[in-house]
Amino acid sequence: MIRRNFLIASLVQVLLITGLAFFSSIRASSGTVVVFSIDPMQSSYPFNTVFQGWTFEPSLDSAMTKIPNDLIKEDLVPFESLEDGIAAAGLQNVFVTITEDGSSWSVSSASFSKPDEGLFLRSEWDMNPYSYDEFENNSDFFNVRYEVGNIFLSEESVGRLRECLGERSWDMDTSSYFWEIEPLPMSVELSVLDDGNLIPLRLFCDGEEIK
Repeated sequence: MIRRNFLIASLVQVLLITGLAFFSSIRASSGTVVVFSIDPMQSSYPFNTVFQGWTFEPSLDSAMTKIPNDLIKEDLVPFESLEDGIAAAGLQNVFVTITEDGSSWSVSSASFSKPDEGLFLRSEWDMNPYSYDEFENNSDFFNVRYEVGNIFLSEESVGRLRECLGERSWDMDTSSYFWEIEPLPMSVELSVLDDGNLIPLRLFCDGEEIK
């Protein structure tokens, strides 16, 4: 009886995953296909689960995540002042409009509201007061984070992916990571939907697809 229940539960999980994959592929076919470079330092290593198998969620590199302040269209959003005097604000949606420049893409503008035209990516910005000119230790840009989603991998390709990601270690003196083994150039093919959400399609390392 226990074995039967386990088999039924396993079958339900497989059907659910298959259904979600089919639905995702239908949605992806309606989007615009783009290719972005990956930041290996910010990307996690591949992860294995019982029902999903090996997955990997890439992080886009600074060309897409490091947005100059002068590209934001709206007025700066005020910060809330907390009891300890630290300025803070909650997560804010940022819609990043991109334009094609030859074989690559670049950021042309960013907005807190959904654009009426152009190709844009939906992101989140954990607003940092040091992005603003009126605060000390300010910078000329702010960082955004994209929900790229997981790419499913065969077990045979996991070793190759680890090679491509390189090997990083933590330096206690500088409180930062450094490369023990340098990563290889990596990129991800994405489908950008009309609402700015992203669906990952294919993963590349050194010009070759990782399946």
